[in-house]
Amino acid sequence: MDFRQLQYVLKVAECGSITKAAAELYMAQPSLSNYIGKAEKELGVLLFDRSVNPIQLTLAGEEYVKEAKRILYIQEQLQKKLKDISQVSRRRVRIGISNERGVFMLPGILPVFRERFPDVSVEVVPGSHKKLSAMLSEGMLDIVILPTIEKTANFDYIEVYEEEIMVCAGAGIVRSEHLYEDRWNMIDPDKCGQIPFIKMEPGHVITHAFEKVFTGKMNIVFEAYSSAEALRLAAAGMGACLVPQMTMDMIRYDHATRAYSIGPRPVTWPVCACMRKDAYVGSVEKALIQIAQESMGRYTERIHEKLKSLSESFR
Repeated sequence: MDFRQLQYVLKVAECGSITKAAAELYMAQPSLSNYIGKAEKELGVLLFDRSVNPIQLTLAGEEYVKEAKRILYIQEQLQKKLKDISQVSRRRVRIGISNERGVFMLPGILPVFRERFPDVSVEVVPGSHKKLSAMLSEGMLDIVILPTIEKTANFDYIEVYEEEIMVCAGAGIVRSEHLYEDRWNMIDPDKCGQIPFIKMEPGHVITHAFEKVFTGKMNIVFEAYSSAEALRLAAAGMGACLVPQMTMDMIRYDHATRAYSIGPRPVTWPVCACMRKDAYVGSVEKALIQIAQESMGRYTERIHEKLKSLSESFR
């Protein structure tokens, strides 16, 4: 099988232009154009409609691209297996992670991984939950690290650590009537309707958590683009926000800002390493996940200690 043909057609489809694709493939435009034309002649169908700009896939082209991605993914998984079998260490691992979580987690993971696997290159791709999930589905990433509220049938999930989600608010925003009785640090989500909240923009993973925690009508005063922005705005006295423990540990905020657990049981989510179900998980990927678990395990321990303390106090 000519894998170059698959790769060339995919690149043209991605770029929407033979000229742009040729530049990215470091080959002459006429050579690529002739190659695509020859492939179409051999297949007996047109893959691209050249009468429009940018050029578009034909119906046959769409089917070709779909199957080409699948074939190249299978080839890549086979290469990983063979490299593991032959113990060849020179390879690449592609990790997807959000910008904030990458800043938070990677300094504790990559130096250890680099020391153990100096010949393995690591490519980190930042992006949103939606973007990274799509890239993982397409086989463009090997592992995506993200908080998981709802699981996707096509992915396998390995928990890295458990993380608490908390309400942070500027001084005087949260009052005693918003709290559980005799619980100065535990907010009652059913009593928060009048608190001014800074909410994340639609589609953000913390937005899904917000909507699960606060089911009633809420007083939303602003939509932020990141958890860090929301926390800093809350610290400046604009209101309250829902943020993961990660953000609180990363961002410096005014000492008067208060953090509240959400009762009656702290709200948490698992931060997982996600992979396609049909992906080959080799020794390198397994080691990377294990290093991440060891680096972040203190957060899971913190949750367990808090739950134990609450259980004892409610006896």
